[in-house]
Amino acid sequence: MRYFPMNRNEWSLLLACVLMCTLGFGCASKSMKLSSIQPKPGPAPTAETYPGTPNVVADGNGKWVPVPGYRWVDANDENLGVQAVPGDRLPDNPNVLSTEDGQWVPALGYRWVSDDPSSLQVEMIPNVVATADGQLRPAVGYMWASDESAGEGDYTVQRDPRYTVNAEGALAPAPGYRWVSPDPTDLSVEAIPNVLITDSGQLVPAQGYRWISDAPADLNVIPTQ
Repeated sequence: MRYFPMNRNEWSLLLACVLMCTLGFGCASKSMKLSSIQPKPGPAPTAETYPGTPNVVADGNGKWVPVPGYRWVDANDENLGVQAVPGDRLPDNPNVLSTEDGQWVPALGYRWVSDDPSSLQVEMIPNVVATADGQLRPAVGYMWASDESAGEGDYTVQRDPRYTVNAEGALAPAPGYRWVSPDPTDLSVEAIPNVLITDSGQLVPAQGYRWISDAPADLNVIPTQ
């Protein structure tokens, strides 16, 4: 019986994790449903507002300007009409974006810290990363807790049973799995063929197989006949 060895160059693990999830290797993606996020109203203006136009405020230099999330309908219009601009970033928090109806939602990969409608503080969704194509994926070593969770706005993840973390804090294949490639930037894993794991966490050849060598780190097997 053998204990599964866990060794891999650690210098590249953090970079590799980012690359893996950004490129989508080994992670199922989910769209972030804006309909499942509770929008919040913008912060109350701290400056003087233009009469009858609450989304236009004084800039302190004798001019009127739209509040964040709005822009002029016509910059030459003396009526100072404004309209909401979806995707505008909150000046004090770039991870909060405006909606088409003038409210605010967390950016991709973020969530509200609290349900308080007056608080626009956000935090990163734990162990979830955003990809370049606007999707969310679990970080390497994690998996969605439920296939349906994203549809409900729940991006809870759990440990991927194919991975573990060794004593040095580095990601490693779980017992019964191995790296697909010797490339230290490739964190893909696969089940070791014809090798079983016991209740005590040791690896043994499947019935009809034996270890190909006596080296503890060699988990290759061959048929007994």
